[in-house]
Amino acid sequence: LRESVAERKSKARELNANYDTPRANFEAFLEKQTEEIKANRERDSETHQALLATITSEEDDAIEKARTKRSGKLSRSIQAIIRSRAPDLAVPSASTFWLL
Repeated sequence: LRESVAERKSKARELNANYDTPRANFEAFLEKQTEEIKANRERDSETHQALLATITSEEDDAIEKARTKRSGKLSRSIQAIIRSRAPDLAVPSASTFWLL
């Protein structure tokens, strides 16, 4: 993934650096990148679905518990940052924070 992102950035810079690059070249580049990204997302989704099919309900419960714990920690961290930077601002509670 890192290599493909680096290649994409390099090609975009190369196209952008040449002021005589035809618009069709940019469009072809962007179309190719869009297709590659879609293919990667589809492959990742299939892999994710295959993984989900292999976990037990106990593992699923443990994953959900860890997510809930992590999101609580994250919302408290965000609230602390907001309070430190804007002490007069009303900050939502942790239970309603993710509803915003």
